[in-house]
Amino acid sequence: MIQTPYVVYVAEDDFTTPEGISQCIQFLESHPDYTSAQGHYLTFEPNRNNVKFTPRYIRNLNSQITGETARERLLSKGSLYGSLLYAVVRTEAFKKTYEVCFDPANKILFNNLFLAETLFNYSMLIQGKYATIPVFLYLNLTSYHPFR
Repeated sequence: MIQTPYVVYVAEDDFTTPEGISQCIQFLESHPDYTSAQGHYLTFEPNRNNVKFTPRYIRNLNSQITGETARERLLSKGSLYGSLLYAVVRTEAFKKTYEVCFDPANKILFNNLFLAETLFNYSMLIQGKYATIPVFLYLNLTSYHPFR
């Protein structure tokens, strides 16, 4: 049902910037061999007297997975911690990934959310390259726990 050329997940405890999404889209528009791009994360935790801000996934700042083959990209992923689930991704790749998650009756084939995220990460890399670009994309509220 998605009609846009790009998709981005936003978790219930995240805020995203329109400028960050726009810059990720611009990057993908100018790099057709990339399937996904994301910006930087900043977490925040309100305390009594102030708010603590912390960069997140700082090892990934401006990183790229650029192997020419799916195998090369998958081997590179092992050294990169961070989920591609929250990247801006091409809708075509997104749909290919989730087509395999449902049976012919449209019933989901598994319920393990960690497996779903792993599937998404590897599927994006099989389909194309990945970049973290120097743009602020997400603000994450670290103390938000909706199910506690």
